[in-house]
Amino acid sequence: EIAEGNLQYVKAEGNTAEIVALEKTFNAMVDSLKEKEIVEGNLRQAQRLSAIGNLAAGVAHDVRNPLNAIKLLSSHALDSLNAPENDHTAKQIRTIRTEADRLEDIVSGFLSLAKEEELNFEETSIDTILAECLRLMKKDAEMRGVNLTAELRAGDMPLMLDTAKMSRAILNVLINALEACPEDGRVRLFSRTSGDTCEVEIRDDGPGMDDETLERIFDAYFTTKAMGTGLGLSITRGIIEEHQGSVTISSSPGAGSQALITLPTSPPTS
Repeated sequence: EIAEGNLQYVKAEGNTAEIVALEKTFNAMVDSLKEKEIVEGNLRQAQRLSAIGNLAAGVAHDVRNPLNAIKLLSSHALDSLNAPENDHTAKQIRTIRTEADRLEDIVSGFLSLAKEEELNFEETSIDTILAECLRLMKKDAEMRGVNLTAELRAGDMPLMLDTAKMSRAILNVLINALEACPEDGRVRLFSRTSGDTCEVEIRDDGPGMDDETLERIFDAYFTTKAMGTGLGLSITRGIIEEHQGSVTISSSPGAGSQALITLPTSPPTS
């Protein structure tokens, strides 16, 4: 079973000292294999992100120049038209500008995968960041008919964080949770401290995910949404790991999803 990749602990029958020792040694080997599997998986993920990020950066740079021209010319056309708000041509030009803005957001997402930006650490509390994220998402939740609640219990514990990047990471997860929820569903946000770590948990009442989807959830450009780019959770993972933390997602079909972000309370080391 273990040779085939089913890394499950064994429970030996018998209570002699030799059998107990054999059981402990065998299960220690299972732990080592599990750790090796996790490390190799993270390495493969990092290699894929690096390769895709470099490719995306080249494409994004080539796209950005004509995109800026489209935005500039559409703005000039709208100003020159000087038409009323409900004019058909003006509406079409505004649509061009809106879609160009959306494309620019996608291009920025591509670049953020490839470009290493220096973090701007400052002392703050995670609850302060979470409260602001809740404020930003409150209207969206109301429009979707989703009940967005929070239990923020990390208090004023000071953490060294890049506030802008951490907010982006949290918002990416919250947006996914809201989009997954049906009307009258719930998205719950929790924060707490646990030993030398601070934890943020986001739960939703969505349809959940099967194992195949869950395995690819952090892959760049993988998405289950018709209009998604597949960059949000990849960016989130990168931001959390830059803070020397970790993010895991658990889910099963019909049971919603849970994202757990763990951050160290000690300042990140360079």
